[in-house]
Amino acid sequence: GSFALAGSSAGASGMEAIVVRLRADGTADPAFGDNGVATLSTGAGLRRASVVGVTAAGQVVVGGNRGDDMIFAMRLTATGAFDSAYGTGGNLTIDPTMGADTVVGGHLDSNGSLTISGASDTPADAFVVRVSPAGGLDAAFGTGGIVRIDVPPSPNGQDEGVHAERLGDGTVLLALRTEVPIRTTPFAGQVVDHGGWARLGADGTPDAAFGSSGFSVPNRNGIPLADRPRAALRLPDGRLILAGTSNG
Repeated sequence: GSFALAGSSAGASGMEAIVVRLRADGTADPAFGDNGVATLSTGAGLRRASVVGVTAAGQVVVGGNRGDDMIFAMRLTATGAFDSAYGTGGNLTIDPTMGADTVVGGHLDSNGSLTISGASDTPADAFVVRVSPAGGLDAAFGTGGIVRIDVPPSPNGQDEGVHAERLGDGTVLLALRTEVPIRTTPFAGQVVDHGGWARLGADGTPDAAFGSSGFSVPNRNGIPLADRPRAALRLPDGRLILAGTSNG
């Protein structure tokens, strides 16, 4: 009945990633970390935790951003200590692209594998990373566990993976933000943020059976409104929900 929260806090060395574990009644779990709080500071510094999940064994799996533009996956024991059986000393450092990478969302599978999604600035693509239950990159997914996604129809626009989740058949469902060309005057030729979805096969390639060549990006009939998705949900019947903000 306990649950975990992940984020960041101002520490002695700047912003530090933290995990908070609460008991079912909402009080801090004194058996975890320092009175319910574990601070994740190693190497270049773990600045923000953006993804968190708890395994059936009570381990806490976390994904987030380091201080050197790379990202991390980490597993803590039920007491909040680094789990030495995961990655290297409990930690895996990942460099999805050539630029500054930002974790936005993700999901922990029931088997303990972690899917992480986010965005890069060079190139301006979305990315999805698959981490195995042992804390290594999933070599069967993409290139060494990493897929970089340039969403059509704006190949040079900024793309962002808002949330990624592996489904029971091994495919990966990705909620995304992308820049879409405006088709109405006087804004024709400009781009605006839109939300959408992609589905990747178990190997990380776009699933041609989903949407248009693996992507579904509704353009609201070309209306120049900026939509920025912040959260996503897949219903039990397979329907998909995006929630966020709009300027219209």
